[in-house]
Amino acid sequence: MEWLQSGKAFSTISKLRKWSLSVLGKLKEGTSNEIKDIRSEYVKKIQDFTDKNLHLDVSLRVLADHVNLHPTHLSKIYKIETGEGISDYISRLRMDRACHKLKMTTKKVYEISMEIGYMDPAYFIKVFKRQFGVTPQEYRDHHK
Repeated sequence: MEWLQSGKAFSTISKLRKWSLSVLGKLKEGTSNEIKDIRSEYVKKIQDFTDKNLHLDVSLRVLADHVNLHPTHLSKIYKIETGEGISDYISRLRMDRACHKLKMTTKKVYEISMEIGYMDPAYFIKVFKRQFGVTPQEYRDHHK
């Protein structure tokens, strides 16, 4: 700001250019930090909501409505911030929670399936086996 007040910033074109680019760089840096903070906040809201409501509909549409964004925009923001798609996050969260419940509880596989958002236990078993190479019951038996 001293350069601007003293008039030195405008004494030559190259000084004006240098000063202008410096100011624009600082503005861009500040703006990009704010945008990153906003994106991080959306990710946190999505993860908190999903964590608490995994047994319900946590589709992209529902999540986008939760944070008042268009689904495509939310999907892009999430991918930029985390490096993973929202559906990949939800699948990973469901499988992590399933593994934990299989190891730590005596609940039936169909009960766990419902608790993590799979309404069709047969589909849950199929997805679980595709990811881990064993059925949920085999996983449980192996991790007792």
